[in-house]
Amino acid sequence: MTHAIQTHGKVAGVHMLSIHSVLNGKRKRFATLMAAMAAAAVLLLTGCSGGAGGGSSSGSNPGGGGGGNTASQTDDQTAFRDTTYKVLTKYCSVCHAGNLAGAPAFSNSDYKVAYDAITKAQKVDLVDPAKSRIVVKLTQEKHNCWSDCAADAAEIKASIEAWIKLVGTSPVANTLDQQTLRSAATTFAASGDQSALNKRINTNLVALYTFKEGTGTVTKDVSGVSPAIDLNLSAGIEWVAGQGIKFTTATAVADGTADASKKLFDMIAVGNTASKQYSVEAWITPANLTQTGPSRIVTYAIDNSNSNFGVNQETTSYSYRNRSLASGISVNGDPRLTVTNSVKTEVTHIVATFDQTSGRKLYLNGKDSGVADASGPGALDNWASTYRLTLGNTAANARPWNGSMFLVAVYNKALSATEVAQNFGAGFEDRSILSFDISQISGVQGAKIVLEAGEIDKSSYMFANPTYVGPNPNGLAIKGIQIAINDKLPAVGQAYRNVNEIVDAPEFQLSSIGTVIAKDQGEASDTFMLVFKQIGSQSNSDVEPAPGALDMRVDSRTLIPVSGVRTFDQINNTMSLLTGVPVSNTNVNNVYTQIKQALPSNANVLSFLSAQQTSIAKLAVEYCDAMVASTALRDAFFDGTPAFEFGSAVNTAFSTQAKKDRITNTLINKMIGTNLASQPTLAEAQAATGSLLNDLIAASPTGAATRTQADVKGVCASVLASAALMIN
Repeated sequence: MTHAIQTHGKVAGVHMLSIHSVLNGKRKRFATLMAAMAAAAVLLLTGCSGGAGGGSSSGSNPGGGGGGNTASQTDDQTAFRDTTYKVLTKYCSVCHAGNLAGAPAFSNSDYKVAYDAITKAQKVDLVDPAKSRIVVKLTQEKHNCWSDCAADAAEIKASIEAWIKLVGTSPVANTLDQQTLRSAATTFAASGDQSALNKRINTNLVALYTFKEGTGTVTKDVSGVSPAIDLNLSAGIEWVAGQGIKFTTATAVADGTADASKKLFDMIAVGNTASKQYSVEAWITPANLTQTGPSRIVTYAIDNSNSNFGVNQETTSYSYRNRSLASGISVNGDPRLTVTNSVKTEVTHIVATFDQTSGRKLYLNGKDSGVADASGPGALDNWASTYRLTLGNTAANARPWNGSMFLVAVYNKALSATEVAQNFGAGFEDRSILSFDISQISGVQGAKIVLEAGEIDKSSYMFANPTYVGPNPNGLAIKGIQIAINDKLPAVGQAYRNVNEIVDAPEFQLSSIGTVIAKDQGEASDTFMLVFKQIGSQSNSDVEPAPGALDMRVDSRTLIPVSGVRTFDQINNTMSLLTGVPVSNTNVNNVYTQIKQALPSNANVLSFLSAQQTSIAKLAVEYCDAMVASTALRDAFFDGTPAFEFGSAVNTAFSTQAKKDRITNTLINKMIGTNLASQPTLAEAQAATGSLLNDLIAASPTGAATRTQADVKGVCASVLASAALMIN
């Protein structure tokens, strides 16, 4: 959005955000923090995106607090001025001269201010220049390269090496003083203590797939129960970065062998040790709402007509089949248990359970769907032992499902509602629990602080939910926590330095927020400690480095927009007024409550962040979804004769340009307005909305009526969340 703002505040174009760009929302606690902090990582570790500086890989801090320097600060500043500063002012001053709010001013016209910005923010590593953040930004992230990224990175790196040479020796890294009040050290390799935190149910597992291989044509059954049902991945399956697989074609299938799959039959259905009950769990994102068949997500079957169980998608509904001896149940598990209007193209947690008391149940996002099993329970003695566990299709390759899978599990137990909710809360992402022993410094034997932790990207770690765990601490004071990596304190990302708690329970959460810290050597090598300002009666006043110099001047080149952005309540009320959807709408209100704190809190356009645009877009999607789903609201908005054919297939509803214009022009006229000096011209807006609609139509199955409404929602959301509306 900020790129659409010109000198005098005029919007040069509409920021058309596709519906596919909206972040998925309903995930576990740590996943929510990971998603929210991904944007923060960009702001923390990059420059021009509006963030306030970032940490270097190693945290060298020449001239900063807590560390030494073999040369005087004056000499070091001069060396910087004559080397790296020249490169930075030549190529980076557009963003980093200090004219943009929050941007690290390491290209400031005053080299002393620039020096302070680049060292205090730990943008350079004067021990290993190749790991300097300003080098990594070019080598790994291709950030605003001015020619060839590799050559540009080499130029920056050479300038840092020249800086070191002028100083005469590499400054000592920002190493913690030996007297610093700190916890015992730990690593990811030593992680695993989840005693105080939510964790997945890991008993009664029969098969488990976490899809972390990232490459190859096989995904492993990591349940630890033999024989492993490893799944062969066909063409048309792509690996999802970090964790997951994506089914992209009509012939894509992941299937196990009949011999290995027989353990499901043996452990669940028939035999002396069979449980006679089971659960199937999957974390998925459906690709669309048009899949029929029904499309098989997870199935234990031999073909399209014979299955022991199956979890399926049928356009906008999820369904669950279970073969049993209950009256009226077919060899395919019909009639199936169906939850109508339950599918959304976002990350979804789905659990199907069966036992011989309650029959079938289907849970979505941690909650029982409430749909009763009319067929009732029945023995599983008619299950077939030669069927195969299959994901994304049938073994006969005729019921394809398209979308992404992040985790699939099979239990020989019907999970309870509490256990389903626990798995939903724990989520699917790879995360660790780092445990920091504080017995010696707290005087409480067995005391520790645990944090959820994981890689957020190749440059940074995410930490969340620091929690005291141990014997009753009897009012232990804990204040000012910072995370150290390899005996060094990163200057930024220390969100827990404001912790100030009196711990009075054996399990006590110290903070509910997440934070991002730059990596040093990487997950396999990095060692972590917690540094405290106060533990009990002990205190350390030298934890934080001295603050840097502030540049209080107003640069004559600074351009001040005359317009501002709408704040959170203004955004919500504006969207409600334009769409006709009341702010009290349940879905809208739920989303608004979740993201309210991520929306702009002040009107200063220079403080607008990219993460806020994502939250605005998410709210816009919810408003447009509610409007288009309501016959009364959409007819009132897109009024005219004849009425737009919302119930028709895409190729009919948008068969003429006039029909397309009916949607785009109405959105422009009612949401943006025309002939306004501070808004896009009608031609600009029509070109942007028309192009987006054509893209959505091209990606839609021509015979799918549900896609017509989805395409309208997409264009609606892009306009409603655009700069044209968000800028006052």
